[in-house]
Amino acid sequence: MGIGNKQEQVRIKRELKRAVQDFWNMNPCAGPDHDYASRFEWLKKTERYAYEILNPDVVRDKLILEVGCGQGFMANYVARWAKHVTAIDISEESLNFAKLGSEELGVKNVNYHYGDAEDLSFPDNKFDLVYSLGVLHHTPNTQKGINELYRVLKPGGNVVVMLYKKHNPKWLAVVFFRVLSKFVDLIMHKEFYIADKLRESYIKKSYAFHGTALLELFWLSCFEDVFKRAAKTDV
Repeated sequence: MGIGNKQEQVRIKRELKRAVQDFWNMNPCAGPDHDYASRFEWLKKTERYAYEILNPDVVRDKLILEVGCGQGFMANYVARWAKHVTAIDISEESLNFAKLGSEELGVKNVNYHYGDAEDLSFPDNKFDLVYSLGVLHHTPNTQKGINELYRVLKPGGNVVVMLYKKHNPKWLAVVFFRVLSKFVDLIMHKEFYIADKLRESYIKKSYAFHGTALLELFWLSCFEDVFKRAAKTDV
């Protein structure tokens, strides 16, 4: 790869990450409409798989890193039994909500930091357990993110990663609705028409209780073209 092409790929990745960061800053995952404790209990019921995998026996007395913590619901849960939790996210707005959530719940053993999943700022072999749930498939280079999780893991430690699986019913539904969104754009002569309407609705209603799931479904597709271009390089 020539120097010019390499610089272009670096620029594309930088733009993509800035766009993703802007999206999550404007739309913190799960929405900021709640008192934290109520949403915390609601997510324990709706995302049961995560709480079952990262159960007390798995996290007890461990140094833990969460990559892509959002508003910190999972970090605040595992902190009940963990020795210490470090939680990072690319969205500073989400981190602000996470810190407030820890204060509301009285959690003292979680530290929050801004961080990039593809370039973790921690030394090798630091954590007993590293997890990332529903995050790394949103990065330009998913494998690089996974490699970083293992780099900071202590020998004998555990990594837990959740990624979207292609061709399952949820994945197929996402593909269908994003095609529908582009079709509507053609009819209305406006890009991201459905996403913009959802955003307007969320603002008027101070965010629906289900958070930003529908907005993510339609709006994140705007990253697809630059995402595919950025994935061609491992710089």
